[in-house]
Formats: sequence, structure tokens, C-alpha cells
Amino acid sequence: MIALKEAIQIIEDVARSKHGVKPSFDSGTVMLALMRIDEERTIGRPSLMKSLNLHEAQAKTLIKRLKESGLVTSDRVLGLSLTEKGKSVLESVKSVVTLSKECVEITTLGWTTAGAVISEGAKLLNKMSVSSLRDLGVSLGAQAVLLVVKEGGELVMPPRSLNEDETVRSIRIEIAKKFDLRDGDLLTLVTPCDKTLLSKIVLSYAKLLD
Repeated sequence: MIALKEAIQIIEDVARSKHGVKPSFDSGTVMLALMRIDEERTIGRPSLMKSLNLHEAQAKTLIKRLKESGLVTSDRVLGLSLTEKGKSVLESVKSVVTLSKECVEITTLGWTTAGAVISEGAKLLNKMSVSSLRDLGVSLGAQAVLLVVKEGGELVMPPRSLNEDETVRSIRIEIAKKFDLRDGDLLTLVTPCDKTLLSKIVLSYAKLLD
């Protein structure tokens, strides 16, 4: 399996500017495209366009770049499928990152959010402050980012000093009911609920892991 940082780099390279031209999609779109193709085994361009909400020109550029990167292959009849390299890249990321399939209502926050769990991601907080990670997510397009870790069997919203507040306690209880975390995991919640945006943010976080 391809190493995590290399896998993320390959995904990000698909969305980079080439010859002065930057595509109108980002690494989050590339990640979701690989996941969608993997789910369907084979998929036609119209179906991929619809599931990713892409225009035809965007889809053509995305598919061309995925093929040039050796991540997908195409068949006139069956459509697009992942190559062994594409499967390895996706497997590497999915071994660490789990995206929620649907938007989730967190009523105590008043958020309709998209969530992702980074396995053993809590150790990121030893490298960057919570505020720096949140700021990174906002700089990538989120209106707001909430980070939650599981430590000693309970959910914690860093910094730990916040967790004595009754409102924060209510938020933690609700989140615990809606997301399954193991000790050491990092849950990233973003608003608005946008899986493409969420994917881009958690890839940027996961890339910081050792």
C-alpha cells in the first residue's frame, strides 16, 4: 500500500495548476471521485458528473487528469474504474480517514455538518494548536470547524478547560451519540455540510500526521 503522505500528494497533484491552468475542482473532488468510482466498481462519466455536481468540462478535465496520473482507466462500454495504483491510493487514505455518508444535525450547536474521523488523529494536537487547525480549515473554505478527540473513553473538545461548561457538555453528549470514535481519534466537523470541502480539509490534516 502506498504511504499516506504519498497518497495525499498524488491526490493533490491531480488538482494542481499545470502550465498555468488551475482546474475548477480541488483535492476534495478528486478524493470523492476515487471513492465514488470504487463504490460502483465501474461508472460512466454522466453518473460521476451527477454524483459530484460537476459540469461536463470539469468532469472531462478531472477524468483526463485521473487517467494521466494512472489512477483510473476507461472502457467504452463499462466506463471508468480504478487502476491498482488508484486502489492503493484510496486504500491508504481510507485506512486513516472515514467520512460520514450524510449530513448530520447537531442541534446543540445549531449546525448541519459534515464529519470525518481521522484515526489516531489526536496526536496532531501535539504538533499544532487547536486554533491553528481550525484556522487552516477556515482558510480552505469552511465557515466554522469543530475538533473533538476521544481520550480515556470520553469525548473531549480541546482545550480541555472548556469541557466543564454545561453547554459544551451537552454538545459532547450529542456528538458521542452520532459518531463512533476510538481512543486517539480526531473528529472534524465543518459547516456548511459539504463533503468536498470536508475531504479537502481532512486531507490537509491527515498530511500532517507522522
